[in-house]
Amino acid sequence: MRRKSKFTTLNLLGFYKVFLGLAIIEGLLALWFLFRVASDSENAFFAGYSLPRIGIGFVILFILAIFFFLLLDSLRSQRILSYFASKLDGILSDAVKLTIIKTTLLIVLTTSIITILFFLFPPLKRLHPFLQNGYIYASIRDRIGGLIGWVFLICLKILMLYAISGKKPNQTLSTPVCLMIVSWAIVIFVVLDFALWSLILKKVTLDILQGPGVKILILSVWFSLWVLLSRQKERAKQISLLFTCISIWLCVFLISLQFAQYLGRWYSP
Repeated sequence: MRRKSKFTTLNLLGFYKVFLGLAIIEGLLALWFLFRVASDSENAFFAGYSLPRIGIGFVILFILAIFFFLLLDSLRSQRILSYFASKLDGILSDAVKLTIIKTTLLIVLTTSIITILFFLFPPLKRLHPFLQNGYIYASIRDRIGGLIGWVFLICLKILMLYAISGKKPNQTLSTPVCLMIVSWAIVIFVVLDFALWSLILKKVTLDILQGPGVKILILSVWFSLWVLLSRQKERAKQISLLFTCISIWLCVFLISLQFAQYLGRWYSP
């Protein structure tokens, strides 16, 4: 058993070092990709680049400095690594916190890879109802495409590091609680997506909130009601079947409604 634990520790430490090293290299490439194309003349603030671009560049440099410092620590004293390991042990043991972290990483991972597919295959942007402006799409691709790829790779490596660690929470969450956490995390992401596109397009993109945002909010409220009514074990058993059936119907109905909205077909023959 001791040999196995040492072997796992060595694997985790080695993967941690590789993770930081690759993240630094990928961050440098993302930084180069960000500044390889100058901003439009009307948006230029300093050295031909816009203020938001310069701000993003400073954020990348700050993150790279942290990664470089952590890499040096992992090669020397490992004091910071030990400190973070003790803190993460408590966080990852909490099922609620772990579910929130994993859900956030999966949402960012999925969004990043979908965006990358839009970059690699431009015709696919027709499937995105909020990317109808071809100029804005090309501008985003030329400016922050590398940054999105970097975020995708970081999230992927974090999930791989967690999988290799084999860490499990001390308790398990019920299905309604998991659904409630995931749905509210998606709602928060949709709100942030709305704010981001409103900033990029320089107009209020209410379509994002009126489209999937409202439907996911309905699911979030429904799952929250389920959790609220399931606090008592006796009541939870009584309403479990009812809420499960209604939840399945509600999910199918809202997904069908969303596709009907995308396709512009509200009525079937």
